[in-house]
Amino acid sequence: MASLRQSSRLASERIRLQAAAEQTSTTSVLPKKTRIVARPRPAKRVTSDDMDDDEDASDADADTLQLPQPPAKRRKSEKSVPDLHQRLFDNSARTSTDASICRFPLRQHRLDYHQPLLLQGDVGRRSRADFLQWYDGVSNDRAMPWRKPFIDPKDYQDADELRRAQTQRAYEVFISEIMLQQTRVKVVIGYWTRWMQKWPTIYDLAKATEDEVMSVWRGLGYYSRCKRILAACKLIVEHSDWRGLMPYDVNTLKTQVPGVGPYTAGAISCIVFGRPAPMVDGNVLRVLSRQLGLLVDTKTDKTAINLIWACAAALVETVSLDMAAAEEDNGSGKPQPTDGPGKWGQALMELGSTICTPQPNCLACPITATCRAYQEGETIAATPIPRPNVAKQPDPLDVEDLCHLCEPFECLADTETAAEPTTPVIKKAKQTSLSAFFAPGSSEASEKKASRVSHASAALSKIAISHAQKFPVKTAKKAVPEQETLVCAIQRADSKMYLIQKRPNTGLLAGMWEFPSHILPEMNDSTPTARKRIAREFAASLFRQDDDDSATAAVSQEQLRHNLVYHGELGTVPWVFSHLKLRMHVQLFTLSDVPKTFPATSSVKCRWASSEAVEGETMGTGMRKCWKLVADKDC
Repeated sequence: MASLRQSSRLASERIRLQAAAEQTSTTSVLPKKTRIVARPRPAKRVTSDDMDDDEDASDADADTLQLPQPPAKRRKSEKSVPDLHQRLFDNSARTSTDASICRFPLRQHRLDYHQPLLLQGDVGRRSRADFLQWYDGVSNDRAMPWRKPFIDPKDYQDADELRRAQTQRAYEVFISEIMLQQTRVKVVIGYWTRWMQKWPTIYDLAKATEDEVMSVWRGLGYYSRCKRILAACKLIVEHSDWRGLMPYDVNTLKTQVPGVGPYTAGAISCIVFGRPAPMVDGNVLRVLSRQLGLLVDTKTDKTAINLIWACAAALVETVSLDMAAAEEDNGSGKPQPTDGPGKWGQALMELGSTICTPQPNCLACPITATCRAYQEGETIAATPIPRPNVAKQPDPLDVEDLCHLCEPFECLADTETAAEPTTPVIKKAKQTSLSAFFAPGSSEASEKKASRVSHASAALSKIAISHAQKFPVKTAKKAVPEQETLVCAIQRADSKMYLIQKRPNTGLLAGMWEFPSHILPEMNDSTPTARKRIAREFAASLFRQDDDDSATAAVSQEQLRHNLVYHGELGTVPWVFSHLKLRMHVQLFTLSDVPKTFPATSSVKCRWASSEAVEGETMGTGMRKCWKLVADKDC
């Protein structure tokens, strides 16, 4: 019955909104697309289990309605993008009262609604200061060894000493930022510490080989990162102007240093040199999407991503002015470097990784006062659905002023659900004694009332947080393709050495060592018997005969097959990359000594390696698990 009543209320609300929209459509300058809604059939008696989500259970009869469709989503042209960014993020921009309105249930709002409250007047100044103060209190909670005090140039009288300090700091920040890409902080701490112990300075790293670097990186994944680190550090040390000190200019870092993109360049410029530059990673995209009330897909919507980058740039510029407005840089009118930009960028990342997560803890957030998404949630939680003839509907917004950035929003059902706990029922306490009639109040009654109020407040907060959680738009994850591979561990019978090969220098696990592997076709009869047959054929193909006599070669090839002994499948190792699921079936062979038998090295670099050498080689984590199966069998 409760479900029927709710559906009835929803149906009534839809009809009322549709009728109101029809009346206002006659005054619109622009024509609107329409759709025809058929006259509903008489409602039959149904149960909640029989009803679809969109089924109307109301007995109300309605004529055919022409319902206005929401305007098509319009995209700004490239020419107008700078104008849009200036309109929203210029320091002189101020949010008007009308621009601050977001109308539910359709979440209609003007484009100016997305001006960040963090840039607005006293509220913005207080929130920026509170945010930096919050970061000061939590910056050491996760004990990241690369987070160190800002190197302030004013504290150094000796230019060479300042250069040495900034050189070391830039190197430490660079290594940490590259390691933190796609990797959790707890994992990076150990790797970063071991890295710095082996190569304490950028000059030490510049002398290392690629194999040495990959060996230390082993297990961290995305191995191309460490190769780019090595290439970048060699370049920085050998550069005639830099001589080991990374440049502070973001554009120079992005265009001339291998492996440095916009985010890493901004981090180095801000944290090391105190220059205002945006630092935007996935966490910051989520934080600013909620701060701006921007209901977009921050993974694929390039217009929205660029908008958030522009917002981040405006914010860090403002923070830089907050910190150093009175200090001039050699009369140029530019503020001197301070710790403000670096602290601000790291604060946004810290907030996104600890509080403003995909499931946010808004009650612990220091900047909910400027969060559009949370404020919308509070509005939804505190406002019941307006009933017909009870509340006057606001004038419709001009279609030209409507936001074209946000995705369509349907929250009528959410609003209905949200309205229920906003007015908690407080039952009148029973009189238990005569003295209670005359008493002004009791502690027990006060506690009960406080408990009810607290419960209601918690319910409202839960609704507000649930709404904030909708930002940014979640993208349905694509199914990750699966692949089966035969991993062939071939051991020489005489020397106990294993055949290993090096992967190509580009692509997945580039330049890493592995046991010879064969990818099975997508449609295959993946049974132990079939895998045994395919593995034996593949293993035999790995070798060639160094003999010009074809008859002798044929005999030798037959002898090779006879001496290549199959010992069975040791097990299956599942391994998941970001874009691929692997199932690696480990096959074990031994090869008896055959004269004039060599690995077929025409296209792949192969060699025989001892167990100790295999253990020390740079292998992917999945392949190393395969090696463990082989090593355990060998024991």
